Amino acid sequence: MNYYYLGELYEHIKRLEKFSEEVAKFYIAEIFLAISSLHARNIIYRDLKPQNILIDHFGHVKLTDFGFAKVLSEDCKKFIYKLNKFRLFQLLEPQNIWRLKS
Repeated sequence: MNYYYLGELYEHIKRLEKFSEEVAKFYIAEIFLAISSLHARNIIYRDLKPQNILIDHFGHVKLTDFGFAKVLSEDCKKFIYKLNKFRLFQLLEPQNIWRLKS
């Protein structure tokens, strides 16, 4: 196991109170890539919070605490695909399109 001496993202947020826009974009991109990598492996990470994000000595993030993570079965993936397709059709109904324009 590696040691991440820069600690948790939570500690940096608490200490700095807010990040510059560049730093915030960097961490958002890093977290997005980590979650995308897990989703590509059919893993759903369900405990995303600053305390579960570690920062290594290069400033890159590492996710921890996979206790609530779930590996999707084929049946579950098909269900989610159908559900998202149904939601897209609902969103594209004329009354909803007019609501989005205003």
